[in-house]
Amino acid sequence: MKRQITIREIAEMAKVNPSTVSRVLNGDKKYSITNEVRSRILELADRYSYAPQGTARSLACRQSFNIAIILDRVENDMASSAGAILLGSLCREITRKNYKAILLPASGKDIDAEVLHCIRSSNADAYFIGGLMAGNKTWTELEKTRTPAVTFLGDTIFGDDIPNIDVVSLDVETGYRELFRELSARHFRHMALFFLEEHQLATRRYPAALLAKEYGIDISEHIPFQCPVADFKIRHSARKTALAAMDRLRRQELILCSNDLTALGVCDALEDCGIRPGIDISVVGFDNLEAQPTYRAPANDRDLPVLATIDTHLAEAGAVIADLLLKRIRENRMTKEKLSVKSTFIPRGTLGFPKRNETDGILRKSVSLSKNEFTLSQEPYIRKESLS
Repeated sequence: MKRQITIREIAEMAKVNPSTVSRVLNGDKKYSITNEVRSRILELADRYSYAPQGTARSLACRQSFNIAIILDRVENDMASSAGAILLGSLCREITRKNYKAILLPASGKDIDAEVLHCIRSSNADAYFIGGLMAGNKTWTELEKTRTPAVTFLGDTIFGDDIPNIDVVSLDVETGYRELFRELSARHFRHMALFFLEEHQLATRRYPAALLAKEYGIDISEHIPFQCPVADFKIRHSARKTALAAMDRLRRQELILCSNDLTALGVCDALEDCGIRPGIDISVVGFDNLEAQPTYRAPANDRDLPVLATIDTHLAEAGAVIADLLLKRIRENRMTKEKLSVKSTFIPRGTLGFPKRNETDGILRKSVSLSKNEFTLSQEPYIRKESLS
């Protein structure tokens, strides 16, 4: 077996102290050395395929170099497209910084007690705790032991004031406001909301959608629908619900959906009825799922995304969580932070113009959104898959 190069050997080749090599390889950007020395150390580590020895490093630093991920609905979180994007980014960033991610499932009637058990029984330097899982028992423990922990609120409207724990959340309102400015510029005046009931009752995205009225856009229909949690069933269920409500939908200028799978199901239903998404009626989703590696498009799908959508930048959120956890490990401060990742609106082919503007020449070439200019896709939505 080929012998693993050591930090001391890298230090000798780089002509620096072993402690300098250790701090550079552990991502300590505050350590005062020249960029030339830092680059030389990283180049040597890459050339000789250096990987830190977990046991020796743990003994030397008195750290486990483990970061625990505590989830209560593991199957749902891993199967969810949004959950997979966030967790994948989080784990990649943790691994890149020479830590290991360990998964701790916490389930039962008393989730707070389960989370506390995971923390006490595991050997980790920091914890990522799923949104709304930590309660008074966990908060008290984190404060007493000064254990680094971060939670993620997603777009939930509950739990804004969480003590003794760092919080990373999604700013969904920013993306919706970008959308409504765009719709106002294109002279939209009416739209329907097509929302999963769980998104209507317990998330920020539904209240944010109601902000359309501030931009002169009337919400003429609310169409909720129920669906099993599994992502792969949402599109089919949305299509069936949209077909049943087609008399109400065909009168709309635009249909705003609670996520992309719902929006794609609505597009399928419109096309079933001979209505062209993006030309006859506009459709907007939420997630930017088509652009993500978790989206498995059918073989006959397009190479480029076509659905207008609000991008919540979940991969960025995962990286922010990882950076905050590692920061807490290094500093171990009591001051807690609340960080927010802003969402953005992405106009694509399913966003057109109201029919009443088709003959008067208003905004047919391009429209302005803040400081960026977007051009309407000339290609309308094309059916993604064949559904019975």
